[in-house]
Amino acid sequence: MSNTGRGLRYAAPSAKADKEVVLTAVAQDGYALQYAAGPAKADKEVVLTAVAKNGYNVIKYAGPDLQTDKDVWITAVSKDGRALEFANDDMKTDREVILTAVTENGQAFRFASGSRKADKETVLAVVAIDGNALNYASEDLKQDKEVVMAACRSRGYSVIQYASPSLQTDKDIWITAFAKNGLVLEHAADHLKSDKEVVCQGIASMDDHPGHAALSAAVSCSLGNTLGNGASIEPAPTAGMSRNLHFAATTTACGVGS
Repeated sequence: MSNTGRGLRYAAPSAKADKEVVLTAVAQDGYALQYAAGPAKADKEVVLTAVAKNGYNVIKYAGPDLQTDKDVWITAVSKDGRALEFANDDMKTDREVILTAVTENGQAFRFASGSRKADKETVLAVVAIDGNALNYASEDLKQDKEVVMAACRSRGYSVIQYASPSLQTDKDIWITAFAKNGLVLEHAADHLKSDKEVVCQGIASMDDHPGHAALSAAVSCSLGNTLGNGASIEPAPTAGMSRNLHFAATTTACGVGS
């Protein structure tokens, strides 16, 4: 047997029908499946081995029944989630197949059926894996606050652009986004930069980032240096200040320090 597996092409008909021989070949090169005899192409173990090696491209060489087999497609999309594009409609509607594809590549959700893109339970599970998949959810679910917040918990503020306009400026959505990175306050709407709770949450979320960036974003809005309730934002500390002093300055400004 050739070390590429495609040496099966030159094997005797009896060898091409021998499961052990074909398994050896497709384990080396999944494309060797095209040279197998009919019974071997209809063998699920053989086909799964070929797909695990070379992905969805070799499914076309499998027997007809296995070309639409769920286990075969789960193997294919676990290797390349985008293979969902070439699956049959039943697979594009199958929740397990979809979640497996999205786990490998969040962009795979674009190839799911319309009914799954509109199914809240499925979309919640998908965006928990990759929040960017919100881009492919139905328009109704892009207006669903629970769905958008789940996406933010997964990927942060970058997914807010995929939400409905009314949720793109929602206070709770942005506070959820801050859990990933408080520095995103820079990208929030002015009315959120002027909200004391929002700003303080953003600052408190920055475990590994200097607080002055978020403060500067808040100060840059057209409200001067005050965030309501008489709480003033102090000028951003210089880069040379110690981290502890820096944190003290920001938390005191928000009324959560001293």
